[in-house]
Amino acid sequence: MISDFRKDHSLRLVHFEPMVEVLKTSTNMISSSHQDARASNLLSRLSDDVSLLRQDIRNLVSHTARQTVAGGAREIAENARNKIAAGRAYSAEQMRVLGEQMKQHPAAWLGGAAAVGLISAGAFWLLRENSASNPPKAS
Repeated sequence: MISDFRKDHSLRLVHFEPMVEVLKTSTNMISSSHQDARASNLLSRLSDDVSLLRQDIRNLVSHTARQTVAGGAREIAENARNKIAAGRAYSAEQMRVLGEQMKQHPAAWLGGAAAVGLISAGAFWLLRENSASNPPKAS
């Protein structure tokens, strides 16, 4: 009976924790006031069942920590490896494409570099003229 109950309801047993304290006080009250053997026997059996249920919960938690969490970590690591490999493949492909573009249009690359150089030189000369004509004011 207990093993069937453990199999079916092992996840719902967390709420039995406060019951242990109630059982202890109830056992003391019955043994001191009524001395009812049947009630004491039932409370003793119930206390044993709660102890077994607590042990099952501990086993469930330890199994979850050993198996499920470790499996989840392995899955996350595998996903990270796959994404890194995909990123590496994407980068390699982009470098190949860039290399092919450089081989196909060297004049365009040189023209682009010359345009960037001219724009930079023009900006430099403009800023230089502005700083020469407007000296910094002393405070």
